[in-house]
Amino acid sequence: MIRGACRFTIFAVALVPSVCGQSVSGQAELAVTLHQYLSSSCELVQSATLHGNDKFTSVTVSGSDEEVYSSQLTKDDYLAFPPDASDKLSKLARKSGFRVTSNRSTDDTAPLVVDKSGSGQCPSVQEAMQSAAQEQNQRRHQVQSKVYRFGSDGVVPPVPIFTPEPDPSKPNTEAALASASHKGAKLTYQGIAIVELLVGTDGSVSQVKLVRSAKTELDKKTIEATKARKFEPARKNGMPVPFLMDIELIFRLY
Repeated sequence: MIRGACRFTIFAVALVPSVCGQSVSGQAELAVTLHQYLSSSCELVQSATLHGNDKFTSVTVSGSDEEVYSSQLTKDDYLAFPPDASDKLSKLARKSGFRVTSNRSTDDTAPLVVDKSGSGQCPSVQEAMQSAAQEQNQRRHQVQSKVYRFGSDGVVPPVPIFTPEPDPSKPNTEAALASASHKGAKLTYQGIAIVELLVGTDGSVSQVKLVRSAKTELDKKTIEATKARKFEPARKNGMPVPFLMDIELIFRLY
């Protein structure tokens, strides 16, 4: 197996996983406030919800469903957690790159712009929110415009999404019949194909390239099997990013 590759096994026409990861689980939410630096004297404060799972966190500000990741914020921006917030979520948020202030109450009057110096030169709330959203989108584009690989700093590789194993008691499905068809049969061919593919930010596969053929007659099946895969996308501080990777497809024909 090549370094950093995922491995799948194909029995006849059924694609069955043999190596590569588990899916993410364990969702949690927490009400926080997002403090964003506008200038040395102005700060935008917005009510937000922290979303966490076993791997990373993101936030959504009130009135928006779009997830915001730490890579979209500046080093001066931070999340204010309520005093009773769990240490686990706080640690996970920091691990995801967020700057966190603990033991500080969330602000129920948000959104607002805080004029720290009293100069009266701060933008309106609406202007500040529009400007902050534009800057976040620009930073997101910068991160997602790059293609990452195994070894990229701070990037968690894609995780294959597997369908449930066929139920032996219900062999009337195509998948069950395909996976069961080799039982007791003679193995006629076994080979390994290597494919390079790009996993997009939505977990879909594109730009499939056959690096090594298992068997010329199987090349089409190799490409089809690769394009059909779905992944949890690669993530950088929680943000989904494009990822170029190699996988091995093991063909066992009966």
